[in-house]
Amino acid sequence: LIDPVAVRLAPDLVMPKALAANDLVLLDQNPAVRANPQGAGTWVVFVNGILSVRYLRRGGTLLYVANEQTLKDPARWQAIPLARQNILDVVRARIVWFGREIQEEPSRPSDPPGDGD
Repeated sequence: LIDPVAVRLAPDLVMPKALAANDLVLLDQNPAVRANPQGAGTWVVFVNGILSVRYLRRGGTLLYVANEQTLKDPARWQAIPLARQNILDVVRARIVWFGREIQEEPSRPSDPPGDGD
């Protein structure tokens, strides 16, 4: 990993379904990986002034960005032309690990002495 960083995710109604608000994620900021995003992973992107977790595909001089609602309909993916901007300004990191705190059940008060004896 290059410049790894761990962050906690903010709420986002259309983030990839494997993730949830308050998940802790480990990000790889490796420029070589960001310059050529591949695979079915999830990525942190900076689009329209907002950092988000999204799915990506590269097609020639376009970067296609999908969210959970548009994933199964490629016609609705946002196409970002890369001719006028550096892909590294858009693709900020790849998520390589995530974890979720499991909320513990509240502890039960112990049974009062003498009950059931």
